[in-house]
Amino acid sequence: MKRINARGIEETYFWGAQKTLDTLRDMEDLPCYKNVQKDIPQPTDIEFHISSVTHVTTKSGLDGILDSGGFKGGEKSLLWWGLAIDHDDIRVAEDRYLEKIFPDRTPEQRQMQKPFLSKFCTSPAFRKASRYGNFRFTFSLSDLLKMYSQQICGGEEPVLRVYGTTVYKQEIMYTVLVHSPGVRELEKYPVLNNGGDVFIYQEGTMVWRAQAVSETHAFQPVIHRPQVVEVEPFDCLYEYDKWYVWDHVTLAFHLPEGQTLRVDREKLMENLTACEAVDPFLGVRCVSNSYNCTCNCCHLHLSEAEYIVEQKRRDKQSDSNNRKAEIARYLSRQDIPPYPEAPEYHLSKVAHVTTKRGLDGILESGGFNGGEKSFLWCNLPVDDDDINAAEHRYLEKIFPDRTPEQRQMQQPFLSKFTTSPAFRKASRFGNFRFTFILSDLLKMYSQQICGGEEPVLRVYETVVYKQEIMYIVLVHCPHDNEFEKYPVLGDGSDDAVCGYRKGNVVWHAQAMSKTHAVGLAIDEVNQIVGTDSGCDEWYMWDHVTLAFHLPQGQTLQFDRKIVIENLTTCDADEMFIGVKCRYKGHECVRTCPCGKCLVPLATAEEIVEGIRCDYKTNC
Repeated sequence: MKRINARGIEETYFWGAQKTLDTLRDMEDLPCYKNVQKDIPQPTDIEFHISSVTHVTTKSGLDGILDSGGFKGGEKSLLWWGLAIDHDDIRVAEDRYLEKIFPDRTPEQRQMQKPFLSKFCTSPAFRKASRYGNFRFTFSLSDLLKMYSQQICGGEEPVLRVYGTTVYKQEIMYTVLVHSPGVRELEKYPVLNNGGDVFIYQEGTMVWRAQAVSETHAFQPVIHRPQVVEVEPFDCLYEYDKWYVWDHVTLAFHLPEGQTLRVDREKLMENLTACEAVDPFLGVRCVSNSYNCTCNCCHLHLSEAEYIVEQKRRDKQSDSNNRKAEIARYLSRQDIPPYPEAPEYHLSKVAHVTTKRGLDGILESGGFNGGEKSFLWCNLPVDDDDINAAEHRYLEKIFPDRTPEQRQMQQPFLSKFTTSPAFRKASRFGNFRFTFILSDLLKMYSQQICGGEEPVLRVYETVVYKQEIMYIVLVHCPHDNEFEKYPVLGDGSDDAVCGYRKGNVVWHAQAMSKTHAVGLAIDEVNQIVGTDSGCDEWYMWDHVTLAFHLPQGQTLQFDRKIVIENLTTCDADEMFIGVKCRYKGHECVRTCPCGKCLVPLATAEEIVEGIRCDYKTNC
């Protein structure tokens, strides 16, 4: 059938089919009909096994990917990738081709054989230059499918289908459709199996039986010596007699509206390279619609593209260096009064704080879903008993031989230092706090997400801001192999900042005061710790958070009674960093007219009381 594509060009499309060149030769109304009739000597049915794919975009596309932290679908919610073919792929395909046509070659004949296939692999499918822009992201196909499975398919295996064959005057494009098992509208396309004439999928590899690898033929294969392929120039009367067709395979990943296939920025930068942009340009059209583009987003010279990629890498490194310098400046300050070094907290509870909008979602779904990167984030609430116990440990550590009289003389002091956001009742994430016993939460996670197996706790990241240092503990299922690169969390008995021991997160707090109003005074003679005047100077503060991995589509379910029993309210900190309000650009500070973001504490308490009353009435 014929249709008009997004570029306004008419194309012929065969729905759900792999149409071979032999089939297309019999169809006179095709735009490629004259070209496929030509009898040009060439190697055919060359089998490539390709394990990497590539997505090429413009400068504006590059900025969008880096800003959003991943890839989004375009027209028809599809994200397009091509096969990334390198010299090794061509060499291996050549060996496979020779073994197929000459299975009985002698060692001497094999030695006489010189490389030849690369002279024919000249179509756009093999070129480093691209028709879609200057910026290329290259990923292992198996890694990409795994990310897609975890983020889009809820951990299930993606479905691969034959999307169709698209025919132009010289180009034949075969498309593999990749989608989540839950997308029923795409079930009309046939499943990709091992019986495909042109392409199949085998364990992380696309097997492509290329039928035409040269767009224009400058060479022809000849056999002057037994079972040895050589190359000679292809001479013809007219230049257009050298024109043929070329075929290639693309993959279209279905990304529903609003969903992003997220990739760590570091990995995006590692997999990014610059390439030359060539005509005909098929990417997102530039506003100037010309090759000499002035908007700096369409066609760029290769040197400009390489400079932009290098600048992106420098910016990333510069941000990292600036953060390190800022930390060093704070940590090396001499005007900060003395403070308790690394008091040890044993914290047995976790809390998840959210907005009114988040609260509604949790109550409607009956549990918690993962957010960005499929993580459910929890902080460690610290109460007065935790501070008193940490103070006792600290004193026993520095004065293990105190007398009963000295112990009795000791007055509480640690609470005067615990003033950072890690210890406050107010939250930077919203007004509604769910608090759970950590061991109970891990048990539910084990039963619902890990199939009864013990969750794995790992050291995920240390994230550094101007004044804040956040240590992240990752909690995941044992079969999530993508997280094995992160070290397993210890029990906190060493000098590590945090560990896990018998249902408690052990945290050796390094900086508990965002600003220092008091200083530490230690009386070595009487073995008593007290406080002295401070200076209200800014410093760093650290804390530990837990990121529970919840694959896309999975919910950590709770009985509604338990959810409501564990729900309390809290004041919202002015430094709001939760899910941003979408109310006409309104700034989320203290209160919000949308009623779904931040609310006054009294309003939050009324909301929670109403939820409890409704639950009792329904019961």
